[in-house]
Amino acid sequence: MWTCVPQAVAPPIPAPVLTPSPTSEPKPEPEANRLAVKSAEYYFTLSRPTVKPGPVTIELNNQGEDPHNLNLQLEGSGAEPVQIPETDSLEHKVANFDLPPGKYRLWCSLPEHEENGMETTLRVE
Repeated sequence: MWTCVPQAVAPPIPAPVLTPSPTSEPKPEPEANRLAVKSAEYYFTLSRPTVKPGPVTIELNNQGEDPHNLNLQLEGSGAEPVQIPETDSLEHKVANFDLPPGKYRLWCSLPEHEENGMETTLRVE
């Protein structure tokens, strides 16, 4: 035969009261000045059409079957182009450049790549 015997139940423990501590607002993280460049036969796709002047991190991601490189030159300047060197198929390379404001021509300088359409424009503003 079963019987029920009442058991004593402990009273619930009250939840602690949390008071916010006086702190300053968290500072937003600075926006990264990055550009991803996808390459394939025979085109470039930029992750964005513009970047801010100053230090810029550029990643060349080669999704094509052929090797590709990336040259950047400020239009109207006589300066030598900067370059991300030849990158093999399905590989990527990252480089950092200090880019002043202006319009930049981007192209692949491997034989016949630019002639086949591997060029684009980037604005730094």
